[in-house]
Amino acid sequence: MTRVLVVDDRHENIYYLRALLEAHGYEVAAAADGAEALAEARRHPPGLVITDLLMPVMDGYALLRAWRADPDLRHIPLVVYTATYTTPEDEALALSLGAAAFITKPAEPAALMARLRAVPARIAPPTEEGPALETAELKEYNKALIRKLEAKVQQADAALLALQRESAERERLARLHHATLDALPAQVAVLDTDGAILDVNRAWRTFRPETGLGHAGRAAGDRYPDTCRRSATDPPELGERAADGIAAVLAGTRTEFTLEHACHDGQRQRWFRLVVAPLGDAAGGAVVLHIDITEQHHAVEALQSSEERFRELAENVQEVFWMTDATKSTMLYISPAYEAIWGRPCASLYESALTWMEAIHPDDRERVSEAAQRQAESFDSKGGAYNQTYRIVRPDGSVRWIRDRAFPVRDAAGEVRRIVGTAVDVTESRQMEEQFRQAQKMESVGRLAGGIAHDFNNLLTVINGLAEMLLANTPPGDPLRDDLEGIRLAGDRGAKLTKQLLALSRQQVLQPEIVNLGSVVQAMRGILERLLGEDVDLRVTTPPALGYVRADPSQIEQVILNLAVNARDAMPDGGSLLIETREVQLDDEYAASHPTVEPGPHVMLAVSDTGTGMDEPTRQRIFEPFFTTKEMGRGTGLGLSTVYGIVKQSGGSVWVYSEPGHGTTFKVYFPRVDGVPAAVAGSARQGEDRGTETILLVEDQPALRLLAKRVLEAAGYTVIDSANGQDAIAASDAFEGPIHLLLTDVVMPGMNGRAVAAEITARRAQTRVLFTSGYTDDAILRHGVLDDASRFISKPYTPTELRRKVRQAIDGG
Repeated sequence: MTRVLVVDDRHENIYYLRALLEAHGYEVAAAADGAEALAEARRHPPGLVITDLLMPVMDGYALLRAWRADPDLRHIPLVVYTATYTTPEDEALALSLGAAAFITKPAEPAALMARLRAVPARIAPPTEEGPALETAELKEYNKALIRKLEAKVQQADAALLALQRESAERERLARLHHATLDALPAQVAVLDTDGAILDVNRAWRTFRPETGLGHAGRAAGDRYPDTCRRSATDPPELGERAADGIAAVLAGTRTEFTLEHACHDGQRQRWFRLVVAPLGDAAGGAVVLHIDITEQHHAVEALQSSEERFRELAENVQEVFWMTDATKSTMLYISPAYEAIWGRPCASLYESALTWMEAIHPDDRERVSEAAQRQAESFDSKGGAYNQTYRIVRPDGSVRWIRDRAFPVRDAAGEVRRIVGTAVDVTESRQMEEQFRQAQKMESVGRLAGGIAHDFNNLLTVINGLAEMLLANTPPGDPLRDDLEGIRLAGDRGAKLTKQLLALSRQQVLQPEIVNLGSVVQAMRGILERLLGEDVDLRVTTPPALGYVRADPSQIEQVILNLAVNARDAMPDGGSLLIETREVQLDDEYAASHPTVEPGPHVMLAVSDTGTGMDEPTRQRIFEPFFTTKEMGRGTGLGLSTVYGIVKQSGGSVWVYSEPGHGTTFKVYFPRVDGVPAAVAGSARQGEDRGTETILLVEDQPALRLLAKRVLEAAGYTVIDSANGQDAIAASDAFEGPIHLLLTDVVMPGMNGRAVAAEITARRAQTRVLFTSGYTDDAILRHGVLDDASRFISKPYTPTELRRKVRQAIDGG
């Protein structure tokens, strides 16, 4: 591996060359000037030297002379890499002083590396002695002059170069130091005490040829401001401003004058820094430097633009952006969003980068700390990615969910120097995910419950129907009557349970109508007072003008009763229950945080109690079927599940708000609709539910088919029964007389009830249809909401209900 010594007084140049060379396998050392380079080379001789020319203390030309004179170093190749001395004369001078190569900045990385690889590993010592002016006096003078000029350049961004005059003979000194002036990259002019130009360097003559030749005693003699006024490249106001500055320096009222300005050289706009400083010798006068800072100016502009874009991005995004020093574990930057999300000042992280850990929820702190440690330990294996979701506790006690991601930033050598990351508040999305999972869970349980209820309803129809028929034929006082009553009561309780299962599965058959929620609540007030007892203060608030909703009134009553019972159980020592209704407008923001809600006008039903309240884990599970906090035997866990199912099937939404010791509020929202409530219809038919018509019965359950046939035939009807749709169609085709009613199950293997009805009515247009099912099929009964309630009878049904519904369907009621 070749050791390369980079000599440059600019850190950014050293940084660039170090990165480039190390990427190609070189070992790199650095020095800020020629003197430091000589000392470093004598301690650790390099294989190659790359040096700039303009440097403080000892410039590149002086380094070349000293390098050539040192017998231990003269064989080591030294390459000049400069952006200021770029003329053929500069290159010839450097090569004559022993440079192995002369490269102009900037050079493409590939081209630069190719030039460096072409440099011989060892060079022969030079045979010439150099320019005639290379005397001990010139060397000492040049060293002092360069030090003074460079000190001026570096002070207060002026890059002032001080010209030191050691003799009153201005002409002799001008001839003596003209080579040094020409070596300077800046435009340099020497002024006398009146401000007239005595001498200029080559850069000045090249850029301002109207000034004169200089150096040979033929300076233009112009005043510098007059030259500015004649120059097409200088802005018009520069002459006046420069005149004031030069006058102040020559008068001794200012020790230095600096001015930055733009000019156009005919091809592009360039930026210069004008520096005026006193010579400081007995003869007086001043030196004027025009330093080309175009590249520096563009770099500063680019840096400022980049910093502004970064600031606008970091300060306006909602995510927290942060950066730490991996070697010192100190915070380098934290965006203002940290204060909005964490509720803590950014300054605390600059004092200690680990204070963010104090805000993490105690239950998550150990996990996050271990993840951060694993990230740090994985640096050596080129890993280090970090992605954690955790909770923080804000100073006000509120809890927020944070998703925190971080990545290591490596240098060219692969070492981790920075850790950058983003932290996002995901509290709302987390809540929405929980709500979505809860909805999915309820949907799955509901489907299971619906299937169970369907089969159970078929059994209950047979049990309850046979029990009622046996009771009708058993005289009072018969010992079997009590047993039959027990069977019927058990069947009734089973029927109510299946209705609850269908409610939570959203598969019950609703009979919606336009209703006023306030009227429903007021009508139930008496029942609620008896249900709650004297130790619960019931208050009902309903506005006189309230929008209407479309819902099944009996199901709304079930919702209110279940919520009231739940509230009563939460107030064992009594309390207050408030039931209120009002119109609300749910906006897009509310809908975004509640996934199942559609924005728009709604009517709200709120039930609030002053009971024991619930903690968060309990609140998350209250709508789960069979979940209850009551002791064994006091609850089935289906009350709130039933509420949830009814509300969802009715197109509404329900939300609960509760804290331990602060009571609970359930808020139910139904979409508001236009229209008015329908008038209460009277009974479609009074009297005996009997008849002599012909009924085509289609039921795939044998026991249920037999029961229905017995009930209908006992009522005087002629019954043609079939076990499936195909048999029913064949029976219809074979029967020559009229068929007044098709009584068909909805869900059957092969052909469902809707398809059977379509085939039969296509053949017999006068035949009416009555559907029956243990649960609703979405494709058949429009998501469980009937358009004609007279065309459906829900299982389980009793013989009385079956006779009444059949009579009503035949009569068209």
